[in-house]
Amino acid sequence: MKTNLTFLALALFLTLASFTNGQTFTVPNYKFEKDSDYKKYEEYVLPCIDYLKNTPLEEEPQKRKEATAFLLAWMTGTPTTVIEMGTPLMEGADINKNPEMMIMFMAGWTEYSLKHPERRDNKVALNVAGLETMMAFYEKNEKALKKDKKVKNLMKVAKEDQLGAWVRERLD
Repeated sequence: MKTNLTFLALALFLTLASFTNGQTFTVPNYKFEKDSDYKKYEEYVLPCIDYLKNTPLEEEPQKRKEATAFLLAWMTGTPTTVIEMGTPLMEGADINKNPEMMIMFMAGWTEYSLKHPERRDNKVALNVAGLETMMAFYEKNEKALKKDKKVKNLMKVAKEDQLGAWVRERLD
C-alpha cells in the first residue's frame, strides 16, 4: 500500500511539474554586445523556448513579448546557431498572417540545434524540428491565430509521416 501511495505522489508531482513548467520562466536582464555574451545567456534559451511553446498565446502577453524579444535577440546574434528561413518555412506557413509561426519555427530549429550540436549541419532535421514546433504551437493556439491553410496542409503531410521527405524536396 505504501508503494502505491509513493508512486501516486510521484506521478502527481510530475504531472503538476509539467503543467507549471512553462509558467516559471523568468526573462533575464540581458545585454548582447560580444560573442561571449551569447554563451552566458544560453542557459536561458531552452527554458524560454519551453515557455513560449507551452504558454497559450493569449496568456501573459507582456511576458510573452519580453521572452520573444530575448529569444530573437539571442537567436539572431549567437555564433553557435545559424537559422535558415527558406522554402520549407515559406511553404509551410503564412508568416504574414501569423508572424508567431516564424518565431516558433526558429525556436524549434534552435532547440534542436542546442540539444543535438553534432547535427547542426543537418538541414533536413533542423527544418523538421522547426516545422514540428510550429505545427504543435498552431494546433494548441488555433483559436487565437488566423486560419492558415499552409499549416493545415503541412499537418496532413506530417500525419502521413512524410515531413522529412517534404522538407528534402524543398531543400534540393
